[in-house]
Amino acid sequence: MSMLDNLREARATAAAAAESLLSGEEVSVEALDAAEARSVEIADLDGKISKAEALEARTAELAASRAAAGVKTFGSAVVTREERTYEKDGNNSFVRDMIGATLRNDQNSWARLQRHQQEAIVESRDISRTDGAGGDFVPPIWLMNEYAEFARAARVTADLVTKMALPAGKHHCRIAA
Repeated sequence: MSMLDNLREARATAAAAAESLLSGEEVSVEALDAAEARSVEIADLDGKISKAEALEARTAELAASRAAAGVKTFGSAVVTREERTYEKDGNNSFVRDMIGATLRNDQNSWARLQRHQQEAIVESRDISRTDGAGGDFVPPIWLMNEYAEFARAARVTADLVTKMALPAGKHHCRIAA
């Protein structure tokens, strides 16, 4: 049973109660006061019923417009997919926009980079906003996955030096001034 049906049932019950209070041959003052209270309750329920009817009408209009637009819904959630700013095979280039924004001050490039920055916040990546630690340079995830780390020699010099154990005890190294 819907909320609107519950409200209509409550109104019908209140109206029947008000009629029964006034149906006798002699109506007492207490019965008139009770009927007046029921009348106020009925007026309140009438307002709630009209609001519920308007809500159901808007919901039906919204469902019809979503169906006409082809938007899929799941329960009360609307299922949509908005394409990311920088897709792997997309129309926008992250590198081209970085160059366009910094060298040419292209406003469209700046707008796409800011939109991508908001997308990166939603992705909740672990990157700091400290200067030199990534900052505004947050490449797309697909670009990070294709990143090849530069091969470096690890400890060439340290491994070539003779290794000796340190003497036991406390020794202080003093440098003559």
